[in-house]
Order: sequence, then structure tokens, then C-alpha cells
Amino acid sequence: KEFWAENKITQNEVEEFKKCEHYFEYKGETVMCKKCFFGMNNSSNPILEIRDGKLFTRGESIEF
Repeated sequence: KEFWAENKITQNEVEEFKKCEHYFEYKGETVMCKKCFFGMNNSSNPILEIRDGKLFTRGESIEF
């Protein structure tokens, strides 16, 4: 009873996921967004290419 006497009820609100305007760069064998740090391994069969911060595979842009 004493432990809970000062307890306050709070709620967590669920917020919409904010979409990142990705800007990718190479980090070793990984491609990583420098804004949100989303990354993908590109070491075993490097098919990911970065052009002006945008991610491409086989010449086609990858959109998230």
C-alpha cells in the first residue's frame, strides 16, 4: 500500500512511423542511411549500388 501511494497513471501514445528521406552511403560491406541508420549487408553478392544517396539494384531504383 505504501509503495503504490505515490503512483500516477500514465499512457503511452502510439505515433505514426515517420518516413525517412533516405540518403545511403557505403559503410564497409554495408549500405546505410546516414539519417536513420537503416542498413543492409552487401558483402556476399554485392548487388546494391548507391548513386547520389539513392539505392539501386540491377540499374533500377529501390523505393522504401
